Amino acid sequence: MANSDYAWLRYAELQQRSKKAQDFNDYTWGLESALNFLLNAIEAGTLPSNPADLDAAINRAVASGARLCRSRSAKRMGKSSSTPASDIPIERSPIGTRRRRVPSAPASPAYV
Repeated sequence: MANSDYAWLRYAELQQRSKKAQDFNDYTWGLESALNFLLNAIEAGTLPSNPADLDAAINRAVASGARLCRSRSAKRMGKSSSTPASDIPIERSPIGTRRRRVPSAPASPAYV
């Protein structure tokens, strides 16, 4: 079986899984991400030559899309895992009207 034929079979499987989904959640957005990955890879001719590698890439695309959805959802809900803005020290600029955040750790040295 040609690699693009296998990719189209996997695309059809993902579409069926997407149609069976009862609601939109991080997993369904992961499926959408995998569908987009497959379309782009087929169009660009960058499909992995080994079907096992293609399956792994599809699974990564589903996981990455789901993770991205969860991350965006958390940010919309205000549940960012980073340091809250109120915990970051602020110093006044010389002008007095603008403020800038003071980094909590020194910047890494520039490598020349």
